[in-house]
Amino acid sequence: MTTTAKVVEILPAEAMPEEQNQVKIVVQRFSRHRLALVSLVVVVGVFLVSVFAPQIAPLRPDEIEVGNSFAAPLSTSAGTGMRHWLGTDQIGRDYLSRLVYAARISVTVALGSVILGKLVGTLLGVVSAYYGGKVDMVIQRIMDMFERKYEDVYGEGSAYP
Repeated sequence: MTTTAKVVEILPAEAMPEEQNQVKIVVQRFSRHRLALVSLVVVVGVFLVSVFAPQIAPLRPDEIEVGNSFAAPLSTSAGTGMRHWLGTDQIGRDYLSRLVYAARISVTVALGSVILGKLVGTLLGVVSAYYGGKVDMVIQRIMDMFERKYEDVYGEGSAYP
């Protein structure tokens, strides 16, 4: 019986393909999708508006200008001389100021719900993995009930509410 050995040629380091960073790969894939980029700009914009609301808003959101109710957009207040870019409501509050400050509430609720969901999910996963057995089965059945309720509300196989 004869055996033949294969000769493997070892390439120099310059000939090897360059190893890419995982972050670089994700950024390249993300930057190919225009809708993803537009969504990123909108989310970052809302976040920045919520952070810098006191500097952006022309007036406090609860400041009332008596006698300036239902002012038209781009109108100027007779009392303060301030321009109401989006107009005022029925009691004279500036819509733009209220909208800018409302972004703070929206971002706080969004971040809070994501953080709470991650904490609860991680806690349930750790407890389920640590104890295993019957505890794992009970936790999984409870999660299956939540999933089933979601399907009942939004439809079978629905990925979007």
